[in-house]
Order: sequence, then structure tokens, then C-alpha cells
Amino acid sequence: MLTTKSLDAMLPATTKRYEVRVQKVNGLHVRVSTTGAKVFYTLVRPNGSRRRIKTGPYPVVSLANARRNAMEIARDVELGEFENAPEISEASAPTLGEIFPKFIKLHAKPVRRQGFWDRWRPELSEGLAHLVHVIMRRLCGEASVAFRWSSV
Repeated sequence: MLTTKSLDAMLPATTKRYEVRVQKVNGLHVRVSTTGAKVFYTLVRPNGSRRRIKTGPYPVVSLANARRNAMEIARDVELGEFENAPEISEASAPTLGEIFPKFIKLHAKPVRRQGFWDRWRPELSEGLAHLVHVIMRRLCGEASVAFRWSSV
């Protein structure tokens, strides 16, 4: 039987991650990586197809919460409500045009001197636009996806 004490005592995997089943709840197990990180997963079969759903990392998600979440997921699958989860509307989701400037402002700009930043900003913008173009082409399966990038 898996307890909080036994979770804390689990050793990191030596070569490849390993999984330990939580016997009290069907489908719940914990994966232990080579770094020692422990993550709860729930295995369910909605519509006959096998899905592994990440419940959360331990100790952020306690064993009791992981059990509760696994039982809620299993209940939703049994009632047919699992796949009918509300989707995030596209209007509320941030766009890439909003995310990239924030990323640059928070992560790229503070670590660089202004002269360096002024010199590399156009290349970074062009590189990001190319990256988005490649991603959109692969997602949409179209060779003619157009992406307009406003200057950062």
C-alpha cells in the first residue's frame, strides 16, 4: 500500500523511470524519474482508447488529492462527461503576437545590454516569425500559411 511515507522514501530511478501503482484507486500510479521527481498519473479508457492523464507532481499534489482527482476522472469517464470538458475559447486565449513581446520583455531584454539588444532585435523578430510560420505550416498542413509579425 502506497503512503506518504513510502512516497518520500522512493529512490530515484537508476536508468529508466519506473511506475508504482496506487492500489486503493484503479488507474492511479506514480512515476519516479531518474532525477527523483514523482508525478501522479491516472490511466483511463474513455471511448475504449487508453489515455494517461497527468494528475500532478508530488508533493505539490498530495497523495490524498491525487486519489480524489483520479476518482473524479474515473467518474467522469464512466458518466461520459470526460470528453465534454469545456474548451477555452479562442477569444480568451493569448495570441502568439501577444506572447512573444512579453517573452522578450521578461526574459531576453533584461539579460542583454541595450546596444546588443538594439542590434539583435530585428534578427530575433525575424527568427520568431519564421518559427511561427513553420509551426503553423505543420499544424495546418498548408504550405501557404501567412504570418505577419509586428516589430517588437
